[in-house]
Amino acid sequence: MPVTPVALAHAEDLADFVSDSPSSYHAAAEVARRLEDAGYTRLNEEDAWPAQAGGRFVVVRDGATIAWAVPEDASATTPVQIFGAHTDSPASSSSRSRPPGRADGCRRRSRCTADRC
Repeated sequence: MPVTPVALAHAEDLADFVSDSPSSYHAAAEVARRLEDAGYTRLNEEDAWPAQAGGRFVVVRDGATIAWAVPEDASATTPVQIFGAHTDSPASSSSRSRPPGRADGCRRRSRCTADRC
């Protein structure tokens, strides 16, 4: 099966990300850079975190990144969706999955890398 130009571009982008991310600190910085390029505003973690409608924000602390986007029509009762991920080594060579489940009333999707979750 031939590789499409779009698939090749995605693969090359992933390779660039892994190359630019030899540690979790580098990965967090690269994720934040890419989000800023996509229009997110970088915040200092000590500052107030705005929730303005239509806002898109990112915060980095050491090797972790948190980002959120507030819908244009958000109100005080708009539900939130949170996606979290972590990396100990973006170049990990083995992985296993934990089955999806529920924790504290939240749906959980989990991907474990190497020998740890």
